[in-house]
Amino acid sequence: MLVQPVIEFEGPTRALAWTDMAGLATDEAGIARANLSPYHDRLVFEEECWRFAARALLIAGDELPAGVAQSPGA
Repeated sequence: MLVQPVIEFEGPTRALAWTDMAGLATDEAGIARANLSPYHDRLVFEEECWRFAARALLIAGDELPAGVAQSPGA
């Protein structure tokens, strides 16, 4: 499940986006596990549409990689 993204425009052809992804799974023992992981995206407007220039998916507890923007309000 993806949550509504937050988008911050850096100009007419560049933007940053943050989207939380919730994942639910059950392991072999029947134990349910949940994970909330944020996507940190860089977007560019090329050829009349928005495209991903870069995408980082963080797993809960990961440190923010170099060059990846912190989400607003974090």
